[in-house]
Amino acid sequence: MRTHWFVAVIVLVPSVISAAPILTVDNGVWLGDFSVTNATPIDITGDGTLDWKHWGMGSDGATNAAGFNSKLTGGLRISDITFGPGGIRAAFPNNPVAFLYTDGTPNDSSAATNGADFAGPATSYALFGMRNATISVESSTTQLRQLKVYVGFGAGSDINNLPGRNLDNAQGFLRATLGATVVDSPIIDVDTFGTTDGDNYVFTINYQADAVGDLSVVWNGFGKYFNAATLSVVPEPATTGLIVPAVISLVPVLRRRRRA
Repeated sequence: MRTHWFVAVIVLVPSVISAAPILTVDNGVWLGDFSVTNATPIDITGDGTLDWKHWGMGSDGATNAAGFNSKLTGGLRISDITFGPGGIRAAFPNNPVAFLYTDGTPNDSSAATNGADFAGPATSYALFGMRNATISVESSTTQLRQLKVYVGFGAGSDINNLPGRNLDNAQGFLRATLGATVVDSPIIDVDTFGTTDGDNYVFTINYQADAVGDLSVVWNGFGKYFNAATLSVVPEPATTGLIVPAVISLVPVLRRRRRA
């Protein structure tokens, strides 16, 4: 009887993980105010690989309350701003934080250093006067996405406060809604009088939907503004450690030699 050995290689590959509802909002990161200007413009082209939007500049490059610029290939995944009852839309050209882009429409780029002019870093923003301002952002059931929202506080807006809060300061908070899941950021409380007004913050939201539907983001408060928003895909972790090592087994096969 002759024994033949064959090698059977079995590779176990992890199954595709179905999308689950994920929604997180950070505490917000302070970027500067009129006393501490952010000297380096924020590169929203580099950060907004899927889409970005910047508010407060018209197609002619001038400050414009209704104006906004978007990523040319972004497919308008990030909506324009909508307002709650009594919302008043204005524009402001002297934000202490600037935003840089090179792939926009209707203005294709903003690259120099002369304020809100089309040729310079876009430093204007859309201001809303009351209640809240909302944007809608496309979601995905197969990708974990990251939205960064750049917001701030207008100068001298101390009398406009959330109910029950410090009347000497201005307050605001970000609310993200994805399906039935609602997550609020902590309330930001700032003094908007004097040389420290114009505080700017960026909030980071990671999200993945379990059903078709947009992400809703609301900046709540009074006398606040939206600067910009960027959308990207969160890189997947390395899968090397997730794949079960190949199982190699030696399978003996018995074969009886025929007699002549």
